[in-house]
Amino acid sequence: MSTLKNTWHHIRRSPFQSLAALTTMTTNFILLTFFLLLLIGISSTLKYFESKPEITIFLNDDVQEEVLKEFKSEISSQPGVKNLKHISKEEALSIYQEQNKDSPLLLEMVTSSILPASLEISANTPQDLDAIAQSLIGKEKYIDELVYQRDLVQSIIKWSNIIKKAGLSLIISISLVSFFVVLVIIGMKITLKKQEIGVVRLLGGSKFYVKKPFLIEGAFYGFFGSLIGWSIAFLITLYFKNSIDQFFGEISFLPQNYQTHLLILGSQLLFGTLLGLFGSWLAVKRHLKY
Repeated sequence: MSTLKNTWHHIRRSPFQSLAALTTMTTNFILLTFFLLLLIGISSTLKYFESKPEITIFLNDDVQEEVLKEFKSEISSQPGVKNLKHISKEEALSIYQEQNKDSPLLLEMVTSSILPASLEISANTPQDLDAIAQSLIGKEKYIDELVYQRDLVQSIIKWSNIIKKAGLSLIISISLVSFFVVLVIIGMKITLKKQEIGVVRLLGGSKFYVKKPFLIEGAFYGFFGSLIGWSIAFLITLYFKNSIDQFFGEISFLPQNYQTHLLILGSQLLFGTLLGLFGSWLAVKRHLKY
């Protein structure tokens, strides 16, 4: 209890420095929380679109049923194929009519006989689509036209990699800023209290007794900075949640359960506390040589 009182005494005696450390920690953890939510949202978006890219095969009209069955079986056995859907001429007409129901002129003179049957292939990952497309080369006797959205697939992979690299860079930057703020402020406080610390040592205070309040103070900044930062970010996210959900529609951009938010909170509390503790420990090690 006396250690906590000493720690609180240190914080109150230099309120502006303490406020600067806590504010910096809070701001950094607001940014970190928002970025983690953004990362989760983009990951959900990528997963959503990963299931959407397809290879569409428009079939020749003269393909026999038995031959088509064999062709479908061959495709289904390919590694990476998640789903194979056969769209008949009649189903193609229904889809066409639904897509153009507000344009009667486009529906005139269109019958199922002039629309091709097709196969739609979904892959487990965008990377699998390229291999599947390559395996269809030389199958012209079945295929009238093959549609493969290579650019979309490549864009998904590219953005996924960019986001991961940006996330790692941001986390490292935030960690370094928070660490050095705690290091500098605890170091300044130790320097200002050098005479007081010397007196305590002369009166028999142990090394750990002198160092402990500074270590706890660093952990305090990290713990409460991450807690306040997460709370502010969570309340802002909660306020805009309905608007974000409406904007993204079918995509669950924000976590739909509170367990994910609590997991983010727990990990940030632990990370913030350890970060503050490490910064204060290094400051103590540098400024208190005994």
